[in-house]
Amino acid sequence: MAQTRVFFALPVPQTAALALDRWRRQLPLVSGRWVPVANFHLTLAFLGELADDLLDALLDDEQLANPRTPLPPFTLEFGELGYFTKPKVLFVAPREQPDALLALARHCQQLQGRYGSAKKEHRYQPHITLARDVEPPVPPAAAPLALTLGCQHYCLMASHNSKDGVRYQTLARWPLRRPLRPQPRD
Repeated sequence: MAQTRVFFALPVPQTAALALDRWRRQLPLVSGRWVPVANFHLTLAFLGELADDLLDALLDDEQLANPRTPLPPFTLEFGELGYFTKPKVLFVAPREQPDALLALARHCQQLQGRYGSAKKEHRYQPHITLARDVEPPVPPAAAPLALTLGCQHYCLMASHNSKDGVRYQTLARWPLRRPLRPQPRD
């Protein structure tokens, strides 16, 4: 039975991805390899390898189209350069983590618990990976980053390995919606 490696993510629109790429190219990276611009995203929950029948069940789950808790759109302001020591990953993180982002991540992590094969090993830390296999010392940013990302929807993405590297494919996307407010009747 075929399996697909999947995760929930916030996409990075092309305009923002190109601005982020221009900024990161100013970093004096001595080791490692840049993540392709087309692969920029912010992971919400990694599910791991799913068999086709389980992937179909996930995509049909009513919680994706109609979550119990409203998942409103939000904005992220990026500007924090960071480094994960063990995986040797250079990343950029939001300056703040709005409640709407954390609620969306919890929603996706609940679905991860129901469908995913991956174990949650770490506290959720939102970030966009810039480079992998980066050896310390980590280069300081030459200029501050001012990147705003308007988050209007989230995606289920598949990760495909090939001889040319990893490529991500959007399998489905769902809008983030403000909750309906009761309106007075005339």
